[in-house]
This record gives sequence, C-alpha cells and structure tokens, in this order.
Amino acid sequence: MYYLDEDLIKQYEYHMHAYLTSLLQLYPATKITPYQHMSLHFGDQLRNFGPVHAWRCFVYERYNHLLQAIPTNQRFGDLEKTIFNKFCGAQYLQILYKDNSLLPQDLLPLVEQFNKRFDKNLQPNVALASLDDDHFQLTDLNSWDESQMTELQPHYHDALKTWIEKADPDSTDCPSRVYFRTKIRRFAVDFKTYDISRKDSHVSFQLDFGGGWHAGVILQLFSHTQKSNGSSTTQTFAIVAAYKHLPSKQEDRDLYMKHSGIAGRLFYNKIEPDKYLIPFTYINCHIATHISTPSHFQIHDDCLLAIPLNKV
Repeated sequence: MYYLDEDLIKQYEYHMHAYLTSLLQLYPATKITPYQHMSLHFGDQLRNFGPVHAWRCFVYERYNHLLQAIPTNQRFGDLEKTIFNKFCGAQYLQILYKDNSLLPQDLLPLVEQFNKRFDKNLQPNVALASLDDDHFQLTDLNSWDESQMTELQPHYHDALKTWIEKADPDSTDCPSRVYFRTKIRRFAVDFKTYDISRKDSHVSFQLDFGGGWHAGVILQLFSHTQKSNGSSTTQTFAIVAAYKHLPSKQEDRDLYMKHSGIAGRLFYNKIEPDKYLIPFTYINCHIATHISTPSHFQIHDDCLLAIPLNKV
C-alpha cells in the first residue's frame, strides 16, 4: 500500500470481480448492492486519484462519516465517557496483573491466562496488510534472462497479438520470444502443465473476463513482456484445451448445472481439438473430476463431472 501501479490495480479488479461472481453463484437469490457495484469501478478511481497518500485515508474518512451519522439522541459525550472508563479500568487491571505481589497466590493461574490472551501487540500495519499475502502475489515476476527465452509458435503468437491489441491498445510491440514455465504458484496452490502433472493441470477457466466457466487442462504456461506507453509490462498466459460441452438438450438434464459453482457440471469426457490462449488470471481454480455414464440423467455417454475447488 506504500505504492501503486497498474498491475496491482488489475489484480484488485480481478479479485473483486471474481468475488462478486462467485457470490452470485453460491447465492442465486441475492442481488448486487450499490456499494458492491461501485467497488467494480474503484480501479478507475485508483488510476485517477494521483499519489498513493492522496487516497489512502479515503476509506477511513468514509467510515468516520458513517459513524458520525449514527443517531446519538442528543446525548453528547456518553461514548467518550464510556471508553475512558473502560480504559481506566483496564489500566488498573494491568497494574495488578503485572505485579504478582499485589494479588493472592490463588489468582496467579488467572493472571497467566490473562497475559497469554491479551499481552500482545495486535495493532495492524494497515499499509502492509492484504496485498502482501502470499495468496495474492503476482505471478508475473521477471526473473529470467534472454538465454532462457524461446520462440512462440506462429499461430500462438498471432493469438497473443490479437489478445494484446484488444486488451491494451497502447501496446507498441509484441515480441515472439517468451519464457516457458512448467509451474506457477498462485492462491497458495501450484498450477502445472499437463505433461508435468495431470492432477495439477485440470482447471476451471474463462474465455473472457466475467464469462462462464469451462473445464480443461493446462498445456503450456509462458510469460511475455511487451511495451505499453513507454514501459514494459509482463504477463503470464496459459494455453488450455477444453472438455467438450454437452449439447443444450442434454445440458437441460444436468442437475449439477443448476448450482454449478458448488456442485459442478457435466462435460463429455473428450478434449476439444481447439486450443485457447488466455491470460493466466482467467484460470479460476483447480477442479475435481469424476468420470461416469450418468444414465440417471438420461445421458448415456461417457461424461466427466467437473467440480470447481474455489469454495468460499
């Protein structure tokens, strides 16, 4: 929180959108509130607020306003008096508990429990909170050199250029050399390519931001650096293959699909021939899989039940 850049803003937007999307999947009857809707536009505000110190206190001023708007029945000073009395009482207890000679020996076990529970500095460092969590660390760390770069296959490079032109019109070039990976750690979980780990390559992913989810496998992972507005931006991408969707007639019989965010959904146990290039942030989570022939749904083909593992 001492600094802010475009990568952190995009990271915030992704996680907030993912949270609200999963909220609607878990609780279909709920509605997005105005404040939740406004949170999706907060990234634009961060880009316009200017220096970090100009907006760090924004949320505190907002809650201060809400607290001051609470009706007090015109009894001013009661809250301050209550807090002062509690503070003084706590100080008296601290004096007694710090000097064991002031208390009977029978109370020493109580003092030990008190100190164990309350003698800690629980003051949070807000500026270093949340975004320093390993769960949300960026995967796009530029930790390789030119000798480790490899040419991207032409058809994948064309797909990459198409995606970058759409996502970042200010991008001035799209090099064809990339850094291939076999593993990426995100959300404290390892995502690997299919040739390294069949289990860790099965994922739920989106083809566009906020779109419906698909089940598939990660075939390749690579990081790519391009120039935009005079600065270098590094992103990690995945090449994925998707399991074949059921036709609409059979999808209507898939009872799992009514609550697919929790119960999963059925796909044919067959990989589509087409491959997709997506940003790594479009990968939602790992999936658990079970292969069966769900004849009880009047589906007599070999199917794969894919269950997302991103439970809230």
